[in-house]
Amino acid sequence: MLKVPTFLAQCFAAVLMFAVPSLSQEAGAFRPDARSPVQWDEANEAVAQASQSAFAEALPFPSDAMTGGFEPAVPLMIPVKMFSDLKAGSSFGSEGALTSNNSQSDISFNGDGYTATVRYPDYTVLIEGSVQSFSRGGISRSEAKPDKIKINDMDATFTYAGVDYLLIVECKVGDAKCISEAEMNKLIDDFVLCNRQNQCVKTFPIKRD
Repeated sequence: MLKVPTFLAQCFAAVLMFAVPSLSQEAGAFRPDARSPVQWDEANEAVAQASQSAFAEALPFPSDAMTGGFEPAVPLMIPVKMFSDLKAGSSFGSEGALTSNNSQSDISFNGDGYTATVRYPDYTVLIEGSVQSFSRGGISRSEAKPDKIKINDMDATFTYAGVDYLLIVECKVGDAKCISEAEMNKLIDDFVLCNRQNQCVKTFPIKRD
């Protein structure tokens, strides 16, 4: 694995801490005062179970080649299209982002989690995962039961392994609804989960009610 000078690694770490914009500026807010520890054992168990029936692959993190020792702050949960885009070929940007060669998907990491974007023909999906609790409409997600999901017309919030996730769908044309309920459910059901050891499986580990 490629190693780099300590100075470059420190600069890269500083970029990760401050470069990632928050989706919470558009919907709700992440509360820095409401944080929970990440349950990595839960994510590792889900990966181990899913790898028996689904694909088990690795997604090279951008900083592996830059620092030689990067680990994500939270379990990575992204659409299968994003995984395929990045797996097919990607490059590391100057602002801590991994961008697919087809320019359809990108992901940025920070000290609390990550922000990801994947582009479809009719809409764009934005995803944020954070150890900070997400609140919307005066309701704190830190008060909800663990491993739960709520799906609305154009967005979804869910908690997994102590981490809060936010998914937003943005239509490319007008304000009309551009994704059906069935498409929204399939988008989430086809998520890829990656643990801290860079083991990735196609599974959405949260059980629906």
